[in-house]
Amino acid sequence: MIEYSSRKRNTVDQLSGNSPIMTRGKILSDLRQETKEPTEPTNSGPDNRVPSTPVEVYQEGAGTPLLCIHPSGGMGSPYRHLRDYLDCPIIAIRQVDDEIRPESIRHMASGYADLLQNIHPQGPYSVLGWSFGGIVAHEVAIALGERGHSVHHLVVLDAYIDPEREQPQIEDDLAEHDVLSDYLRSRGIDVLTLREPLTYRKTKELAEQRGLTGLIPSEKFFTMIAENSRFNNRLLANHTPGIFEGDIDVIVAEQSRSDARDAGGWQQHATGSVRKYSIDCGHFAMLQPQSLRLYGDHLNTLLST
Repeated sequence: MIEYSSRKRNTVDQLSGNSPIMTRGKILSDLRQETKEPTEPTNSGPDNRVPSTPVEVYQEGAGTPLLCIHPSGGMGSPYRHLRDYLDCPIIAIRQVDDEIRPESIRHMASGYADLLQNIHPQGPYSVLGWSFGGIVAHEVAIALGERGHSVHHLVVLDAYIDPEREQPQIEDDLAEHDVLSDYLRSRGIDVLTLREPLTYRKTKELAEQRGLTGLIPSEKFFTMIAENSRFNNRLLANHTPGIFEGDIDVIVAEQSRSDARDAGGWQQHATGSVRKYSIDCGHFAMLQPQSLRLYGDHLNTLLST
């Protein structure tokens, strides 16, 4: 359980004694497949469970640790491929089904700052987030700064703030049909020709036709993703971003860009510069290996400075 404190964010709130925090150097067995890196829980094998621990350590090593915040669906596994490019320690936060849910994005961010400091008590830090995770990462960086820690880099992957509405614009999942569609699209399976809403049974059938037998997440997993998305989008609707004392690097998926998805909206929420780096991919492909080839080296250079 993550303990969300109501105290001011410039204090380091302690986690409850029975918090299921993953110790440094260990990757959760809940996400482990027999022959592959940690990913979503599947229908086969002993790990057919929805993970209940919020921290994944994808890479150790020297240098400034990078904290990666989950997108709206709540999983940290999209960040696992970053280790193919980055030299620094990589820690991902996954949303868990706690009895106590955060009251706001700011509240959520404070709890995630606690998780990071449980592993790395002292800064400096770097923080990164994709989509909804970019909005939360911004608040995590603010929380760490208010605690007196240096945040060397804040990196936002295709997440935006509309300066007119003062609310972030996110294209994340809301319905289970959309979650299933996104899963199939991420595996290169066309869903545009389907005439009926997707069901889990149909999704499994289509995935197995493409050779994904045994690698399909459980139905409970997809339900969890949809529930997280609905909850997080409610938080998002009531969120007013703070101001980060530093620069923000925004990596833009040009194929999904629109007037409402402009990196310039971040400028009033940072005291430093907002630097934009564009890549030729879509929003949902942002952390896929083929897209990371377009900016992985750039990100490593950025985080190494």
